[in-house]
Amino acid sequence: MLENNCVNSSMINETGFMIKKRDKTMEKSIQFGVKHIEEKIELLMQEEVEVSNYLDDVAKTYSQITNISEMTTNINDDFKSFSSYANQINTVIDNSDTMINQTGTNVTELANNILHTNDQLDNIAEVFLQLEKDFANIKNMSNGINGIAMQSNLLAFNASIEAERAGEAGRAFAVVAQQMRVLSTSTKELVDGIDDSVKALYKSIKDVNIEIQVSKSASMANLHKVNAVKSNITQVSECTDEVKNFSKQIIKGIDATSERINGAAEGFGAISEVVDSFGEKIDTLNQKMSKKSTIICSVIDFLQQMENMLAELVTD
Repeated sequence: MLENNCVNSSMINETGFMIKKRDKTMEKSIQFGVKHIEEKIELLMQEEVEVSNYLDDVAKTYSQITNISEMTTNINDDFKSFSSYANQINTVIDNSDTMINQTGTNVTELANNILHTNDQLDNIAEVFLQLEKDFANIKNMSNGINGIAMQSNLLAFNASIEAERAGEAGRAFAVVAQQMRVLSTSTKELVDGIDDSVKALYKSIKDVNIEIQVSKSASMANLHKVNAVKSNITQVSECTDEVKNFSKQIIKGIDATSERINGAAEGFGAISEVVDSFGEKIDTLNQKMSKKSTIICSVIDFLQQMENMLAELVTD
């Protein structure tokens, strides 16, 4: 009986020792499991951070592609503007050509008008020469009238003397009368000549006035032509300024387009590297996601093992 009690006590002690040993082992396993889970969770968080970084890189890649697309659109817009400016320059140049042609026509007409004015001035000079001749004729006729007047006075004086000698000497009056008739005829002819000369003089003066008026009209026409030439030259100058302004705008557009083309070239050069690295990043991202899945599965398996161990502990 005593022996049986000793055996039972020994078995109880051994069983208690085994239970304590199992409990310690379980405790260590749980501690190890908790530590293992903490490590896995920390690793999982690191993987989450790396995955987030890779997603940011992917977003940046798409952003670069979008920027390149926008640069291409801007380049197209710049070239459209350049085409518009080029068309405007063509229009301005056409207008300049038209103005220049009109200027040439007006200058030609002006030269012809000046030549015609010179001819009119020559005609005026001839008219004045004729006027001088007419005045010379009038002067000569006036001298002739003066001579006739002197002769008339002398004959009248002689006639008065003869009148005192009446009688037979009266016959002399017939001679005097005859001379007076001749003198009268000569005077009439001179007066007619003077009248004709005066008429010619007035006609010459009238012609001079007409020529002067024509010259004035020609001068006014020349003035209008000169003003038209000045206006055309001003318009040509304005067209030239417009061409210069459009040229400046084109130069600016070309510079801006050149800069954007250079930027696009650099972007297209960089996009090749980005695309190459994009594939690598996707592969790495897949690996990270696979690793993440593996960690999660490992945690789940460990938790399942812990659940089984706890179930066994409860059963015992």
